[in-house]
Amino acid sequence: MSNYIVLDKQIAWDMFGSSDICGEVVYINNFPHYIAGVVDREEGRFSDAAGLKEPVIYMSYESLSRFGDIYSGRTVEKEISETGQKAKFGGINCYEIACPNPVEGIVCKYITESCGLDGGSVHICENSERFKPMSLLEVAASFGTRSMWQKAIYYPYWENIARGYEDVLSVLFIIGLFLKVSVVVTVILFVKNCYTHRETDLHGLMEKLADKKYELEVKINDRKKKKRISKWEKDNLSGEQ
Repeated sequence: MSNYIVLDKQIAWDMFGSSDICGEVVYINNFPHYIAGVVDREEGRFSDAAGLKEPVIYMSYESLSRFGDIYSGRTVEKEISETGQKAKFGGINCYEIACPNPVEGIVCKYITESCGLDGGSVHICENSERFKPMSLLEVAASFGTRSMWQKAIYYPYWENIARGYEDVLSVLFIIGLFLKVSVVVTVILFVKNCYTHRETDLHGLMEKLADKKYELEVKINDRKKKKRISKWEKDNLSGEQ
């Protein structure tokens, strides 16, 4: 139904004083539109910067062409009634595709090859991979230059929010990676230090044992020498008598 619309809660309360308004009628340029639902509008710094600072109405593309203004993409004027009334059509510059991905990256690759557009006028993003470690590492590697955008693309608010979270998560990923590497290096140094001291202690222990053995041998030799001297003196005394 092209004349169905969805409002956010702020517009619903401003117009009807309630959010329970499904089935109510709103007239846009004297054309009736029926309210199919009311939704919460995302709030926060990212959402405001992405384009959700003002109230939002979701409507069909046909109603937007007839009663609204299309600011993105190429548009052409077409007659929509016998009276000669015209509306701008076109301007759709964002598509979201949900489909099975049996092989990692195969859908993104197929779309890239088959869309027929050069890389300067299109940006294809695979949402299923964008927040994984390698993707975040690529975002961190392009820090600074990532903001230098030279493509004529007007991002919808949800993509702007996703790109904002990519920046935040890439920084957190780098911090987490640094902490993990620090822990690993600390453990390696600790083990090496323990092993080095163990070798030193073992070497010192062997030297002490060798010294004890030498001292014991010296004492035994001294006792044997004293016994021989004592025996020799006794033999000499008995011979003189």
